[in-house]
Amino acid sequence: MSAILKDPRQEQFSTMIRTMGELGYRPADVARFLNITHGAVSQYLSGRTNPSETVLGLFRRVLEEKKDIHTAGRAGHRDVKGQLEDLRRLAPADYDVAKTMISGLHKKLPAVVNSKAGAAAGRMLKKGAASVRKHGPK
Repeated sequence: MSAILKDPRQEQFSTMIRTMGELGYRPADVARFLNITHGAVSQYLSGRTNPSETVLGLFRRVLEEKKDIHTAGRAGHRDVKGQLEDLRRLAPADYDVAKTMISGLHKKLPAVVNSKAGAAAGRMLKKGAASVRKHGPK
């Protein structure tokens, strides 16, 4: 990563990459989320090219979504631990009934939760890419 970035958009992109890193995501993950190549991410970070406002806007949305998921996951984890402690205080027969019910519900949950914001961002990026192919870069 270059120490001095020439453009404010490059600095914004670099800052968002660092934040994603703190959340546990690699630049390769960011490329996949933004539906751009690893090379494009590398060029933005090295200062060779500037990310478009479309890419930055999409990245902001992805970053907010990932922050929300990260925050909710931590809070949810604490809630679950407290609830499990409450369940352990039940009589053994009641605990077994609760455990069976929870296990049954857990099996019915979808494996992957769809993200409306992520899907919308993907559609927006595809439209932008089609426009660039048709009219050329701005």
